[in-house]
Amino acid sequence: INDPNSLFGVFTQHSAFGSAHGKAFLLLLARFEGAPLPISDYINDTKMVQDQVTRVLKAMVDIAAEEGLFDIVLRLCYLSQLLVQGLPSSESELCQLPSVDSTVAALMHSRGVTTVQQLKQMNAEKLRKLAADCLLSSGDVSSVPGDNRGSRSGR
Repeated sequence: INDPNSLFGVFTQHSAFGSAHGKAFLLLLARFEGAPLPISDYINDTKMVQDQVTRVLKAMVDIAAEEGLFDIVLRLCYLSQLLVQGLPSSESELCQLPSVDSTVAALMHSRGVTTVQQLKQMNAEKLRKLAADCLLSSGDVSSVPGDNRGSRSGR
């Protein structure tokens, strides 16, 4: 999706993509890729598609859990998280944190931090050093969800 106009041009020109399913797929793809939407109506459509997909995923989780398919449940939960956050699966999980983009995540990876869980287990001094090394304010890194050690409570 490098050129959203060509993507949505393809959508409107070809009857194979003219269905609601094709439109939903393209809207989700644009969300995951961070592509700008050519018209404002697509923003509302994307929100509606996301709400519906979330409901379908929850139903799938219920069915998989009832059948005892734990691995499938975990994968569906992961997919649901990606959908809500709008992160592609190729993106580092660190990018879900405030002020962390792929460049900062790469710096964190180079320093041995690859997961949010690793951040949660760091003490305040190590977090500040990591923040300084990665050009972040220490407040952004220390606000990792579930961190109850600092001045902020967990989310």
